[in-house]
Amino acid sequence: MENTATRRFTLSRKRIGIFLLDHIIEVFLIILVIGLTFGAHGFLTWSNWMNIFRSNSLKGVIAFGMTMAIIAGLIDLSIGSTVGLAGVIVARACRDLTAGGMDINTACIIGMAAAFGLAAVVGWLHGFFQHRTNMPSFIVTLVSLNALFGLAGILSGQNEQIQHRLGPARWFLLTFANRFVSAVGVHSANCFVEQPYFLGRRPAHAGSFA
Repeated sequence: MENTATRRFTLSRKRIGIFLLDHIIEVFLIILVIGLTFGAHGFLTWSNWMNIFRSNSLKGVIAFGMTMAIIAGLIDLSIGSTVGLAGVIVARACRDLTAGGMDINTACIIGMAAAFGLAAVVGWLHGFFQHRTNMPSFIVTLVSLNALFGLAGILSGQNEQIQHRLGPARWFLLTFANRFVSAVGVHSANCFVEQPYFLGRRPAHAGSFA
């Protein structure tokens, strides 16, 4: 009887340990909430929780999409550039359309619709190149990361400001170095997965991000 009770106790401890390891993030979150409840005045107030949710809403939306991509065995490196470009599009629509006499609410709705359209087009292009040419998602999104980042710089006028500060010669060298490093990165990743993209063949050892 004693050996049986000891064995059950050991199994219970192992199960508890496995459960804690599988849910370590949730455990730390609960500990953090309990600590802040007793250590920070006003932590449990409605205004504080709304502020927390409002501050992390964008990160939550991004994390939801990235979770779906990771579950599918893919990865998206262009998410930051896509979010930045969407913000630039909404800001430009609000500024330019209101300057033409349009209502600010209507201008913002048009800008958000254009941002959603951009996200849909980017997603379609990613899917097209991944499935039609068998390119890994790492390569596709690495290229779109640079393309969308550059487009955001053009629409926001940031490129012209940087070029004016650096001068034509230094701006040319900086642009050339950026493109060179990007090309080397894509070529290195190509050599790493050893995949002939446009021949329609996928090697068995391409990895989970293929």
